Amino acid sequence: MKNSDNTQLLRRLLDIGRQMAETRALEPLLIYAVDVALELLNAQYGFIVLSQPDGQLHFQVARDHNGNTIIAPETQVSRTILYRAMEREQHVLTASAVSDSSFGGATSVSMLELKSVLCVPLISQGDVIGAIYLENRAEFDLFQEEDVQPLQYLASHAAVCIQNALLNAEIESLSLEHIQELAELTENNFVARESIEQIVQLERTRILRNFIQNASHQFRTPLSVINTSVDILRRKIDTEKYGNYLDRIRVQINTIVRLVDNLNLLSKLDSSGESNHTLKEENLVLIVHEMFQIMVKQAHQKQIRFQHLVDEEEIYVEIGQDYVRQAIAQILENALQYTNSGGLITIQVVENNDTVTILVKDTGIGVAPEHLPHLTTRFFRVDEAGTTRGLGLGLTITEKIMELHGGKISIDSTVGQGTQVTLIFPKK
Repeated sequence: MKNSDNTQLLRRLLDIGRQMAETRALEPLLIYAVDVALELLNAQYGFIVLSQPDGQLHFQVARDHNGNTIIAPETQVSRTILYRAMEREQHVLTASAVSDSSFGGATSVSMLELKSVLCVPLISQGDVIGAIYLENRAEFDLFQEEDVQPLQYLASHAAVCIQNALLNAEIESLSLEHIQELAELTENNFVARESIEQIVQLERTRILRNFIQNASHQFRTPLSVINTSVDILRRKIDTEKYGNYLDRIRVQINTIVRLVDNLNLLSKLDSSGESNHTLKEENLVLIVHEMFQIMVKQAHQKQIRFQHLVDEEEIYVEIGQDYVRQAIAQILENALQYTNSGGLITIQVVENNDTVTILVKDTGIGVAPEHLPHLTTRFFRVDEAGTTRGLGLGLTITEKIMELHGGKISIDSTVGQGTQVTLIFPKK
């Protein structure tokens, strides 16, 4: 690994990415990733460890350099090193764990007499979901800094595979729920006209989810390969001459990834109902302020004034916090996209007798009256020529989220003057 040619390594990594993109089966993919890591870095033992919702670690794959499964893998690693990499979201590299002042005092390190260890976190959509952990107990100083990048490449693909597997499991669970609904509709061997329409709608939903499931994998994994290849190319070529082309590739990759994310979210919203939608009393003012803090940097970059108008410090309402954050983000992103430099965007929470409203007002380009009724239609875009970036799903997602809360979205706009979007939540 240390003396390998850079071009040869690049070709090998791209080939690995292609092979990992060929199947959706999680276990074979992760075994392949560990075996490749062991081979590339000359390690003795390799592990892929996943973090569970309760904070426990699950050893998904544990292999030695001969391809054998490691028995009782939880006793064969340093949890100190694992948690360090995961908590700091950074790789951990040590030439001699037993004599390293950061790890030498750990019981597992001394008992296993660990020498060379390299651990890289698995990060999916900004969240650490686990780690790839390699070690060699026979040699000191085996792993070098140049070994980190190839392992990070494998980790990024492993994270995508795990994310797809979790998504597939969620979609399968939703499909089983609809199968049960269908069985209940037909158990008396009598199907009314209304029931037939329900069956047709369920089938449409199932087909759509199956499509999104396949599209998610078919798009995400190859795009991850392209994304990593762009990073590698940026280090190898004249970026002053070709950097602009790489930036264009990255923008298009991010656009497609966001489309897949929005389709997944919309599919989840389509299958949600009040019966399985958990609401909790939350301070809506605080949530709006947090979203303001997230978006304010983008506004400053576009030289747009962005204000959070505060009337009350606390206004509580029963909501699904993650969904509401999504709705606010969609509205603010639209406002930023269609407001020019020098413009103003304000966001405010107002409490009335029976409702709580979030008001987002901008001084952007506005929308013509004939387009207003269609703004929440899927894939509808005012710019039919497609010269303005956008996916045509943001307001559809927002409307769906508001429906789940028993609320609604209201849009008022004047061409050349701006737009006001109002999200209305019932107090109960």
